[in-house]
Amino acid sequence: MNEEKQKIISKRQTYKEKRDAEIRKRIKDDRFAIRLPGDDKIRLKEIAKSYGMDLTTYVLAACFFNCIIFVNFEDIKELSYQVGKLGNNINQIARGINEAALKDNINAELLNDVKMQMDQLRGLEEALIETNKRFYRAAKKTVVEIKENFQEEI
Repeated sequence: MNEEKQKIISKRQTYKEKRDAEIRKRIKDDRFAIRLPGDDKIRLKEIAKSYGMDLTTYVLAACFFNCIIFVNFEDIKELSYQVGKLGNNINQIARGINEAALKDNINAELLNDVKMQMDQLRGLEEALIETNKRFYRAAKKTVVEIKENFQEEI
């Protein structure tokens, strides 16, 4: 009966559970500890969980594969700033068109200027979006490669 129960349990285990079980089976006779604030530990656990790993597996993967995923928040702040500037420019264009329409001063030259500015804004917006997509694709690819390589090692 005990053997049947073990077979049923082992069939139900997911790949992650099997991987984690293998890690726990390995002899761990050395202890390694670091001190960090509680909120950092919680954040690390959340990051590990988002990648489908426990904290130990995540830290080992990051250490063994010499890969630290670093997000440069300055770049993200700059991206947010540029998107905000885009919004301001669009509002200025709309305000200018509305004022000109009220004064009946809309002419072909003004409309051409507006069209040029809108085209420039669309180009900048598309470039920002594409840069953001490339950044996240690269980061996601890196994480997937780390997970696959680490799973192969086990």
